[in-house]
Amino acid sequence: MSKKLKKLERTLSAYFDYIENQLEIRTETNLPFTMVELSESVDRFLNFNDFKILTNKGKISHSSAIVKAEEEYMFFNKTQQIESDFDKFVKKQVTNERES
Repeated sequence: MSKKLKKLERTLSAYFDYIENQLEIRTETNLPFTMVELSESVDRFLNFNDFKILTNKGKISHSSAIVKAEEEYMFFNKTQQIESDFDKFVKKQVTNERES
């Protein structure tokens, strides 16, 4: 595993631990946790860990990002076949429609 990927994995794990604690605190005190607060917590966490925060739209178009993500997914999925619950549900619905 590359150093970059290991760093990303550690960062995500740390963020999930952090946000889980925040959610427990909010639940115990009956305070809502809004999407705006969640977004702000991501920025604070990334800043704390010395990651740069994108402050504009960036240089890659939405359609280019979708194409890149799909290409990467197809590459990854060849080595580790993944069928999500959503994929299974859709496949079941299609099968049921064909049988009807």
